[in-house]
Amino acid sequence: MKVFLEINRKKPGFPPKKFLEEVVFNTIKYSEYSFLESKEITISMASVSEEEIRKINKKYRGQDAVTNILSISNYENKKDLLRETETTVFLGELIICCDYIKKSVSIGNTASALFKSELAEIVSHGVLHLLAFYHGPKMFSIQDKASCYN
Repeated sequence: MKVFLEINRKKPGFPPKKFLEEVVFNTIKYSEYSFLESKEITISMASVSEEEIRKINKKYRGQDAVTNILSISNYENKKDLLRETETTVFLGELIICCDYIKKSVSIGNTASALFKSELAEIVSHGVLHLLAFYHGPKMFSIQDKASCYN
């Protein structure tokens, strides 16, 4: 499996592409979606401000609130993904608000050095939504394994 990230609107402080590709790769690997092993996976990522993610969240989810990540999947469910016959698969878009993540880490009395770890967990969470996972023990277990960065 190959992972390609299209990073749009990279803001200062956004982590290196290689780090993000590793998180995405590990998340897909731990998802046990073996049917993706022979595919080239592409995900688009955008880094946005708190104001912008609030607007997007309100428009698409009806939530007038800032959030850390939004996942806009190209597939409605796992069956749709399984039916994909192309060797190149565009999973969808992750919209990330690093400023909000940094604030969350600070609010939690956690050293800012944990930003990378927190971001890995959030990106993994977003990727799992792109893969049509819903909140539950299996999703959170995969997320924990894939985002383990010390």
